[in-house]
Amino acid sequence: MRDLYDIATDTINPIKLKKNGKAGHVACALETVSGAVYTGICIDVPCSIGMCAEQAAIAEMLKNGETKIKKIVAVYEDGSILPPCGRCRELISQLDIENENAIIAIDNGREVTLKDLLPERWDKKMGLNQLTNRIYFLEHDPEVDRPMLAYLKGDKFSLAVDAGYSASHVQDFYRAIEVEHFNKPDFTVITHWHYDHTFGMHAINGISIAHDKTNEFLKDQQKQAKDLNYIKILKKQDVHFEKEHCGQDKLNIVLSDVSFSDKLTLDLGGITAQIFHTVSPHSEDTVCVYVPEEKVLFLGDSTSEDFFNDGYMDKDKLKSLMCMIQSTDCKYCILSHCEPLVKEDLLCYLESIL
Repeated sequence: MRDLYDIATDTINPIKLKKNGKAGHVACALETVSGAVYTGICIDVPCSIGMCAEQAAIAEMLKNGETKIKKIVAVYEDGSILPPCGRCRELISQLDIENENAIIAIDNGREVTLKDLLPERWDKKMGLNQLTNRIYFLEHDPEVDRPMLAYLKGDKFSLAVDAGYSASHVQDFYRAIEVEHFNKPDFTVITHWHYDHTFGMHAINGISIAHDKTNEFLKDQQKQAKDLNYIKILKKQDVHFEKEHCGQDKLNIVLSDVSFSDKLTLDLGGITAQIFHTVSPHSEDTVCVYVPEEKVLFLGDSTSEDFFNDGYMDKDKLKSLMCMIQSTDCKYCILSHCEPLVKEDLLCYLESIL
């Protein structure tokens, strides 16, 4: 950060403007992930129509086609470091999702990430979150144990990951999609048969895709659901199920339109979805979705124990799953009931539970 501080200091050039206005008494230097450095100065004039030095540097960065900030510092004319104001913090966060990890100098010798300065995001539950240029998600809801639902935006087709807990869950997802002016998914891939991922299948748009074993499990669920007491049993066993299906007295369980046994690939236009069956301690029908162009791997609940087998964790299966994750060229690993994780962080956690 010292090099950036020196660059910002050299950029300071105080200028007096009319009617007590001034400029150049604060300068900013930022470095992008590509290693390029951009600078800017502040402009303070009456009527609050000036700009911060950070905004000027960001404008220069954007002019050169970059959005990802590695580190940034703003320096006052007396040499002191100024932390970014709330408006600048928000601006940086809105430019690129990876900017939450940007390093911010806030005073001499102290540095924090933007995430540290914005710990509670105002926009967390207001619709789709953007993970990469083409991947969006409706985050999981722990109150009713709704899993994350993801949206892959191709040039020709779109694809959703998982069909949700209920028709209401699907409707909430589609409303969030419509807010972004996106089309409803052309395809929906099911990661495994558990009811929080499949009991919304009857309400989805387009073609559903699942593993052969997933449909076998769902056939069994259909048989059990013929007994109208089955939904009552599930509500009694699972408080989250009771909340999600409050007021319902029957279930509409359907099979997927397309099934497969090993793997298949969908060309969505600009991105591909590599859909494949994998070994998992959670469920024997586990399916993952890998998007190589975005370096994102969707894992469903694959790293969790088997809740339908007294919570048993098969560590041999977990090791096999970890080998698959390790060998996959991905940056983000997406689990259904938590925030997106960087691959290394997930593997480190999984190592700790072996």
